[in-house]
Amino acid sequence: MNDVGATRPYSSVCWAIDLLMYTGVGYSLNAKLSSLGVSTCADLQKLSLMQLQKHCGTKTGQTLYNSCRGTYERTFRTGVERKSVSAEMNYGIRFSTVVAASLSVFSTLFCRFFIIATFLLMQYLAAVVAWWLGFVDLQSRGHGFNS
Repeated sequence: MNDVGATRPYSSVCWAIDLLMYTGVGYSLNAKLSSLGVSTCADLQKLSLMQLQKHCGTKTGQTLYNSCRGTYERTFRTGVERKSVSAEMNYGIRFSTVVAASLSVFSTLFCRFFIIATFLLMQYLAAVVAWWLGFVDLQSRGHGFNS
């Protein structure tokens, strides 16, 4: 029994989607499906639930069967308080030459210099504005305020 189009019909654009674009379909599962002659969503809809569960497993077969028909039956949990937060740092950038590594060091130093120069410029501009508005006496060289 093959119940194609049991829920919602997809447009022809969605039928042409490659299975590697689906969440959870990697190279291994794609190889299994390719051996069955399945490469797109339209091909996947031709298989029954039983066939998908036999070749891909119970849970994966059910997920593929539903997702190619546009249904998603998992429940979303909202309002769950997180007990911890994790973070990871990616060290994927590796410099292949000494010049590239030197440029990295130079750019880091330049950014630090730029931040310090910006801070000093802002202090200078604040002093000029304070003098211009009459808050600072030139006789005291900026130390103290006019009364």
